[in-house]
Amino acid sequence: MGTSEVVSIGTLRREIRELTATVTVLLDMLAEAGALDREMLRTRVEAMLENSREETPPMSDPWRPSDPDLPPPLGGAPDRDAVHEQPMVQCASCGSMVPERMTVIIATGVICDVCASRRA
Repeated sequence: MGTSEVVSIGTLRREIRELTATVTVLLDMLAEAGALDREMLRTRVEAMLENSREETPPMSDPWRPSDPDLPPPLGGAPDRDAVHEQPMVQCASCGSMVPERMTVIIATGVICDVCASRRA
C-alpha cells in the first residue's frame, strides 16, 4: 500500500482478519510439528506489546488541537507543511469541520473518519 492510498475501515478489518487467520494456522502447524512452545511465544508477545506501549505516546484527535494558541511546529518537509486549499465539510455526527478527504458517506450524511470508526 502506498502512503497516498485511501483505505477503508472495512478493508483494514478484512486484512486484519486474514492476517489473524494466517498467523493462527501457522502457529497451529508449528505446534503440531513440535517446533513451537506456545507459552514461550505468549510470554514473548506480551513482553513485546508491553514494551511498544511504553514507547508509543497516545495519539491526540487530529483536528482538535489541545491548545489552539500553540505555534506550529518548526522544521519538517516543505511539501507537507505547505498550506493546501482543501474542501472542508461538517460531520453530520459530531459537527466538526474536517477535510473532505477524511470523511465517509453513510445513509444519514457525511461523517468524519473518527465518528465512522466509533460506529464500527
